[in-house]
Amino acid sequence: MKKICWANTDNFDESEFVIVGIPDESQSHALRKGTEEAPSKIRHVSNLRDSYERDGKTSLGRPFQGTEKKVHDMGNIRRDKIETTYHKISTSSKIPISIGGDHSITSQIINSMGKHMKKYLWYILMLIPIL
Repeated sequence: MKKICWANTDNFDESEFVIVGIPDESQSHALRKGTEEAPSKIRHVSNLRDSYERDGKTSLGRPFQGTEKKVHDMGNIRRDKIETTYHKISTSSKIPISIGGDHSITSQIINSMGKHMKKYLWYILMLIPIL
Protein backbone atom coordinates (compact mmCIF):
# COMPACT_ATOMS: atom_id res chain seq x y z
CA MET A 1 0.00 0.00 0.00
CA LYS A 2 1.26 3.43 -0.90
CA LYS A 3 1.20 5.93 1.96
CA ILE A 4 -0.38 9.36 1.72
CA CYS A 5 2.23 11.86 0.53
CA TRP A 6 2.23 13.85 3.80
CA ALA A 7 3.24 10.85 5.92
CA ASN A 8 6.66 11.72 7.26
CA THR A 9 7.11 9.14 10.04
CA ASP A 10 6.67 5.40 10.28
CA ASN A 11 6.63 5.71 14.07
CA PHE A 12 3.13 5.96 15.55
CA ASP A 13 4.47 7.15 18.92
CA GLU A 14 6.25 10.22 17.53
CA SER A 15 3.35 11.29 15.30
CA GLU A 16 0.86 14.08 16.01
CA PHE A 17 -1.59 13.13 13.25
CA VAL A 18 -2.63 9.62 12.21
CA ILE A 19 -4.14 8.81 8.82
CA VAL A 20 -6.55 5.85 8.94
CA GLY A 21 -8.17 4.36 5.84
CA ILE A 22 -11.47 2.53 6.23
CA PRO A 23 -12.34 0.94 2.88
CA ASP A 24 -15.86 -0.13 3.74
CA GLU A 25 -19.28 0.35 2.19
CA SER A 26 -20.96 -2.67 3.73
CA GLN A 27 -23.75 -0.62 5.33
CA SER A 28 -24.27 1.79 2.46
CA HIS A 29 -27.70 2.24 0.93
CA ALA A 30 -26.35 4.25 -1.99
CA LEU A 31 -27.16 3.18 -5.51
CA ARG A 32 -23.64 4.03 -6.63
CA LYS A 33 -20.86 1.83 -5.26
CA GLY A 34 -17.16 2.48 -4.97
CA THR A 35 -16.57 4.29 -1.66
CA GLU A 36 -14.51 1.34 -0.47
CA GLU A 37 -11.90 2.36 -3.04
CA ALA A 38 -11.54 5.87 -1.58
CA PRO A 39 -8.57 5.35 0.79
CA SER A 40 -6.30 3.92 -1.91
CA LYS A 41 -7.49 6.46 -4.49
CA ILE A 42 -6.92 9.40 -2.11
CA ARG A 43 -3.41 8.15 -1.31
CA HIS A 44 -2.65 7.65 -5.00
CA VAL A 45 -3.86 11.11 -5.99
CA SER A 46 -2.02 12.75 -3.07
CA ASN A 47 1.23 11.35 -4.43
CA LEU A 48 0.44 12.52 -7.96
CA ARG A 49 -0.94 15.98 -7.28
CA ASP A 50 0.43 17.16 -3.94
CA SER A 51 4.09 16.64 -4.68
CA TYR A 52 6.52 17.76 -7.34
CA GLU A 53 10.05 16.96 -8.36
CA ARG A 54 12.84 19.51 -8.69
CA ASP A 55 16.54 18.80 -9.04
CA GLY A 56 15.91 15.10 -8.49
CA LYS A 57 14.20 15.67 -5.12
CA THR A 58 10.53 15.11 -4.39
CA SER A 59 8.86 17.90 -2.41
CA LEU A 60 5.36 18.52 -1.14
CA GLY A 61 3.35 21.45 -2.45
CA ARG A 62 2.96 23.34 0.83
CA PRO A 63 4.32 26.42 2.62
CA PHE A 64 7.92 26.06 3.78
CA GLN A 65 7.60 27.21 7.40
CA GLY A 66 5.33 26.18 10.23
CA THR A 67 3.92 23.04 8.65
CA GLU A 68 6.26 20.31 9.83
CA LYS A 69 3.91 18.18 11.92
CA LYS A 70 4.58 14.47 12.28
CA VAL A 71 2.07 12.46 10.23
CA HIS A 72 1.79 8.68 10.41
CA ASP A 73 -0.20 6.71 7.83
CA MET A 74 -1.53 3.70 9.73
CA GLY A 75 -2.86 2.10 6.56
CA ASN A 76 -6.31 0.60 6.12
CA ILE A 77 -8.39 -1.07 8.79
CA ARG A 78 -11.56 -3.15 8.70
CA ARG A 79 -14.81 -1.76 10.08
CA ASP A 80 -14.65 -4.14 13.06
CA LYS A 81 -11.31 -2.57 14.08
CA ILE A 82 -12.64 1.00 14.40
CA GLU A 83 -13.15 0.77 18.18
CA THR A 84 -9.67 -0.56 19.02
CA THR A 85 -7.89 1.65 16.49
CA TYR A 86 -9.53 4.89 17.61
CA HIS A 87 -9.06 3.89 21.25
CA LYS A 88 -5.32 3.66 20.58
CA ILE A 89 -5.30 7.01 18.76
CA SER A 90 -7.36 8.90 21.36
CA THR A 91 -5.55 7.52 24.42
CA SER A 92 -2.25 8.47 22.76
CA SER A 93 -3.42 12.10 22.28
CA LYS A 94 -3.12 11.90 18.49
CA ILE A 95 -5.38 13.61 15.98
CA PRO A 96 -7.02 11.12 13.59
CA ILE A 97 -7.68 11.83 9.93
CA SER A 98 -10.05 9.21 8.55
CA ILE A 99 -10.42 8.56 4.83
CA GLY A 100 -12.73 6.42 2.87
CA GLY A 101 -15.76 4.31 3.43
CA ASP A 102 -19.38 5.30 3.35
CA HIS A 103 -20.96 7.75 5.79
CA SER A 104 -22.05 4.99 8.17
CA ILE A 105 -18.50 4.73 9.57
CA THR A 106 -18.71 8.30 10.91
CA SER A 107 -20.98 7.47 13.86
CA GLN A 108 -18.74 4.55 14.88
CA ILE A 109 -15.68 6.79 14.86
CA ILE A 110 -17.39 9.55 16.84
CA ASN A 111 -18.77 7.08 19.40
CA SER A 112 -15.36 5.47 19.85
CA MET A 113 -13.50 8.75 20.22
CA GLY A 114 -16.18 10.16 22.53
CA LYS A 115 -15.64 7.31 24.99
CA HIS A 116 -12.03 8.32 25.53
CA MET A 117 -11.99 12.10 25.13
CA LYS A 118 -13.80 14.67 27.24
CA LYS A 119 -13.41 17.50 24.75
CA TYR A 120 -13.14 17.15 21.05
CA LEU A 121 -13.84 19.10 17.90
CA TRP A 122 -14.97 17.33 14.76
CA TYR A 123 -14.31 18.59 11.30
CA ILE A 124 -16.08 16.35 8.85
CA LEU A 125 -15.49 16.79 5.15
CA MET A 126 -17.75 14.75 2.98
CA LEU A 127 -17.00 14.58 -0.70
CA ILE A 128 -20.17 13.78 -2.55
CA PRO A 129 -20.31 13.57 -6.33
CA ILE A 130 -22.46 16.21 -7.95
CA LEU A 131 -24.75 14.92 -10.66
